[in-house]
Amino acid sequence: MTTALLVVDTETGGLDPSVSCIVEIAAQVVLVEPAVLDLGDVFHTRCKPDRPVNPQAAHVNGYSVAGWADAPPLPKALDDFRIFVDAVCRDVKHPMWTGCNPIFDMKFYNSDRKRHDLLAPEGLGYRVIDVQSMAFPLLFAGEVRSLSLASLRAWAGIAGEQTHTALGDVHDTCEVIAALLLRKGIPNG
Repeated sequence: MTTALLVVDTETGGLDPSVSCIVEIAAQVVLVEPAVLDLGDVFHTRCKPDRPVNPQAAHVNGYSVAGWADAPPLPKALDDFRIFVDAVCRDVKHPMWTGCNPIFDMKFYNSDRKRHDLLAPEGLGYRVIDVQSMAFPLLFAGEVRSLSLASLRAWAGIAGEQTHTALGDVHDTCEVIAALLLRKGIPNG
């Protein structure tokens, strides 16, 4: 039986979804079959924000007006994400929203989606997987200094610097998941 994870990450214009919005969203399908982990389809888009972007947030995620000039408006980008998720759900039943601190991303996604009166994806599982929670035993055992993606990247041996882009963080999160599952005996296909 195949289980599907939908690894999602957003970059936002701040920390509060009541005053900020998503500026970038990415997702990667991860199929977990008995003893195998396979990567599937990818979604990525920048989103033209319709709320102010905090300068500190822009510094972290690289947002600039010029860099986002060709980005679709936020409602279009979010609807494209819904269409992607609905297509995934036709192929795999009830994929689980997965990420590092997925509740943060879900709060922004649902806030922006509802604010623009957009449909929710159909068929997305109600279960959520938090990779930081999966990695908690590493913190308890002293193998990582924190549960941040940067610390988990270092533990997993991911080369280079963290990009703080939605797509880069999704790829890093997938590698951390693979390392965590490999530790439990599930090889990366």
